[in-house]
Amino acid sequence: MRKIKNPKPGEYVLITKYSDHDPCDPWALGWFTRKGDWKGATTYYIKDENGNESKYPKYKNCFQLTLDEGRDWMFLYFKNPNA
Repeated sequence: MRKIKNPKPGEYVLITKYSDHDPCDPWALGWFTRKGDWKGATTYYIKDENGNESKYPKYKNCFQLTLDEGRDWMFLYFKNPNA
């Protein structure tokens, strides 16, 4: 996982509120759609697997992921033994 400032549209990413990417903090996985501005800070938006854009405006960090890394992130966070 590598932090990036200018993801390309459609790139698979993890967006987080804080830079330590702690799974207990706000985060989302998906395909990058756009950058925005929230009270003077750059924020990132993604679309999920259903095509819904993230609505939470405070994702200030963006990390490049592979699909396998995303799957591993979800498995670790949800601890799903059936995945």
